[in-house]
Amino acid sequence: MTRPPRKDGKPASKPAAKPAAKRSAKPAPKAIEPRRITPKVIEPPVQPVQQDEAWSDAAESPQVEVPAQADRADAARTRPDQGFQPRRAEHPRRVHHGIRLRRKAGMEGFPWWAQAWFKGMEAGFSEAVRAEGLQYAQSGQVVTMEIVTGTARMKVQGRATRPYECSMTFHPWTSEQWTAVVAAMSQEAIHSARLLTGELPQGAERLVSGLGLRLFPAGLKAADPIVECACKEPKPCKHVHAAACVLAERIEVDPLVLFTLRGLTGERLLERIQEHRALTSRGVQSAHNPPPVAQHPPELPPITELVHDFWRPGRALAELDEAAAPQHIPHALLRRLGPSSLGGRFRLVGLLASAYDTIRQRGLTPRLDAPPPSE
Repeated sequence: MTRPPRKDGKPASKPAAKPAAKRSAKPAPKAIEPRRITPKVIEPPVQPVQQDEAWSDAAESPQVEVPAQADRADAARTRPDQGFQPRRAEHPRRVHHGIRLRRKAGMEGFPWWAQAWFKGMEAGFSEAVRAEGLQYAQSGQVVTMEIVTGTARMKVQGRATRPYECSMTFHPWTSEQWTAVVAAMSQEAIHSARLLTGELPQGAERLVSGLGLRLFPAGLKAADPIVECACKEPKPCKHVHAAACVLAERIEVDPLVLFTLRGLTGERLLERIQEHRALTSRGVQSAHNPPPVAQHPPELPPITELVHDFWRPGRALAELDEAAAPQHIPHALLRRLGPSSLGGRFRLVGLLASAYDTIRQRGLTPRLDAPPPSE
């Protein structure tokens, strides 16, 4: 059956064919991956190489080329086996709240006991060590200070990370020697009185030396004291000197430290002096032993027998003008106190004595312009 032609004269198109029925789709087979085989490397056996004498000599003494300066610096930076080497500090590490020396001009102006102690202490130090030690003390490099019986321990900060531990060990006195010192010092009250006020009397050194003992250090050469420091510098070092400077200022304000370094604390020394004085003065503590008191006072007559003489002057009143005047000792109190520790152009004792004499003379001389006494 044919379709009629189209009006425009073109032949009619054929009908489209029907699509074929879909076939049942089957899953495609999986691709098989090839097995990876690692080839085994077989190394050939190493055969010994015969070397001649010239080659063996060259192997024993190889020619090493010296690298350039830049290559040497690069090698030092990239060499891991040497590790990090810190640079040595030029100045000591700063210490906060350290024990700082109050003196800025040097170790001058001490009282006699602190000056004598420091003079015997620094006898074994060199000039360079003294200068560095003084600078350490003025900068406050002494971290701590501990004073026990016979030993002074300090920690001084240097260039290292941690402070160095220093110690000064003095020759202690035996118990028999301390008993002799206490007995000698208890004879006069001026020793304990001066020590309580923060001073050391001049007679204390003569008293101790008279017993064959030393109150001040004999020097490092005599091993009095024995100094130790944890640093690796030659002894005595600047750390010990800095500790000695700080300890000298401590002795200036507290002279009892001198006795603590000899084996007995200052508080215990004063207690023993008071105990010894109490035993020797029959339980009464005084500057001098009291005069003996009469055991049997004289008996007085009864008052009834003295009534007729009650209003009459006795012989004592008539003998009052005839009694000898007591001996006057000028400036007895100033002489007993001794010389003053205060310095200056004129001595304080002489100034006070002149003032007392002037006041006494003015008090005894009557004033010419004074009004007459009223009747």
